[in-house]
Amino acid sequence: QFLQKELATEKFTILPGRDKSCAAVALFSARLHIPSQTTHQVVLKSLIYQLDAALESIETQRNGLVFMYDMTESKYA
Repeated sequence: QFLQKELATEKFTILPGRDKSCAAVALFSARLHIPSQTTHQVVLKSLIYQLDAALESIETQRNGLVFMYDMTESKYA
């Protein structure tokens, strides 16, 4: 239940496109993180869950994954 709620925030997203070397692009939008509504453990579980799903792609396994942090207006503590 907590994991589903965290996934629904979409603070961590695998973008539909790829970079110029065909690596998948993952974006973490820290401004969507509201510390009072979740725990670090749930955030990390969500991150691992989505990274694991992204790595099911053979193309991502071959070309890698770029991880971007958007810290704009971040409240991450």
